[in-house]
Amino acid sequence: MSEISMNIEKWKSEYPFLENVWKMYEDFEKIASDDEYASMFYWSTCRNILRTKIGYYPKYNEFCMKLLRNLGAYSKDPKIYKPNSVRCKNLYNWLYYWIMKHNIPDDIISIIFQESKDAVGAEQNEKMCSYNKYSEFLDKPEEMLKINLFDDNINNIKVILMDDEHKDNCSCRKYIYDCVRMYNKMNTKYCSTEQNRENIYKITCSQLKLFKDTYERYLTTTLDLINKIPPLDNHPDEQYVNCSSSKSDKQLAAVKNEQGSSSTLPTAIGTMAGVSSLLAFLYKFTPAGNLLHSGLRGNIGSIKNTMYPDDANALTFDRLEHSDYNSYNIGYEAV
Repeated sequence: MSEISMNIEKWKSEYPFLENVWKMYEDFEKIASDDEYASMFYWSTCRNILRTKIGYYPKYNEFCMKLLRNLGAYSKDPKIYKPNSVRCKNLYNWLYYWIMKHNIPDDIISIIFQESKDAVGAEQNEKMCSYNKYSEFLDKPEEMLKINLFDDNINNIKVILMDDEHKDNCSCRKYIYDCVRMYNKMNTKYCSTEQNRENIYKITCSQLKLFKDTYERYLTTTLDLINKIPPLDNHPDEQYVNCSSSKSDKQLAAVKNEQGSSSTLPTAIGTMAGVSSLLAFLYKFTPAGNLLHSGLRGNIGSIKNTMYPDDANALTFDRLEHSDYNSYNIGYEAV
């Protein structure tokens, strides 16, 4: 089983800009037993379907009730019992995900579709998501699941790509990179010969062509996006996803740098004060201090003796000593 079939939850965190898709998936995933029609229709219908096969009931009961509900067999919501093509495509994606994750037998699915059509009557049959379309969907490899989301969300994707400051810009670019990479891989693997394109993988190749046409029509013809999106004709370079994680991360880094710079000055001042205090101590209470004191007196003592008494001279030399060493210390810190 491919890893991609198990990654719906991961995709939700990686591609938050597809929130409409994830919201629909969450609706598909709601516990069917909590539905108002569960006790009246879902329980009895699924029990009759599953008991015809050994080991099917109650193992697949929850799935059966979810699919019945999602197909709109007993719904009063027109969005459900008269779904548009986008809802049906997302339903097929969700259904395919369930098949891969839980090994749902196809014979159960075909019966559930038929029971749903019988429940709504002939008038609503043509408006429901059909099993025939779902069967065609099965022709597509698992890796196509991500590409299937592209066409129906292209307008939102383009808006995000055009705005470098959009909170989902980086995740959107990563999604585009993944889709282009998969497109190249799938197109080479499944659509390189006419027999594959027209027969064996006809549905897969038609979906890949739709991706290509949409990509070129909406993205590659937009001048502002040329350097932001990878070309379709070769394996995409990872440079197209080298984007910052988020605007807030940039701001946080700037704050940290500012704090780091401002903390350097107190540290330097503290260091200078500590060194100066140590030198003053050595000067006053060690032989090195006496030697230095005598040297200084030898050089400038004659000038100072005419101006200050002995005690004043000691204070003056203290100041001179601090001035000399502090100046040296500041110069050292600057280096």
